[in-house]
Amino acid sequence: MFTSNFRALFFFFDIVLSIGLYVTFMAIGIGTTMAIGNGTTSPSHGSLRIVAASYSVFMALYLLWDILERKSTKDPHETTFLQNSNYMGITSIAALLAWLGFQQRLPTDDWRGGLLAGILGLITLCFFLLMLQKRSFYRVARAAI
Repeated sequence: MFTSNFRALFFFFDIVLSIGLYVTFMAIGIGTTMAIGNGTTSPSHGSLRIVAASYSVFMALYLLWDILERKSTKDPHETTFLQNSNYMGITSIAALLAWLGFQQRLPTDDWRGGLLAGILGLITLCFFLLMLQKRSFYRVARAAI
């Protein structure tokens, strides 16, 4: 069943994820503004790359975490869940790396930001749905104990 064991590597992952969240927060520039033509604000192009890279690192660590968990479980239902999580992680990383590789070809920062927001929105939705699956799976497994 889902592990409750303390593992130093996973603690390290938590630290890296927390730092990544902070870096992302700072890159977005909460509290600072950058004026664009119509009076709204937009993060700079460099900030978009930092956000995409931070999200990529998060997804890579999450994928590694799930791979390690998958190797340690014998429950076939948990293995299937973790395999689905791995597919989501690989797809997310591929989408973010594709954005990082091709974002220079987009005509404006608005296009870059919009596309990145769409990718991050889809990743977040998939992550949310996966966590709902994990929650229901965990609830059923706990009831069986």
